Amino acid sequence: MDKILIGNNTINITLGTQVSPLGKEFRMSGTAKNLEIPSKIINGVECWHWIHSFKYLKDEKYFNIEIGYNNEFIRKYEPI
Repeated sequence: MDKILIGNNTINITLGTQVSPLGKEFRMSGTAKNLEIPSKIINGVECWHWIHSFKYLKDEKYFNIEIGYNNEFIRKYEPI
């Protein structure tokens, strides 16, 4: 998967600079498995929930996007 679709907005899973619907520039900073949720076998393949981290370039705040077993959007949140 190279894109996340959230409503009418698309976020690319690349290191390039992107612009939010509110005009804020951001960039992907990392990807990790969500180890709080167990893996699941789907069609013989082990699947996980993934967390993609992004950083706003101007204020250097972060936000995360969680993607589920079937590459569906689960939630957006700011790390503590």
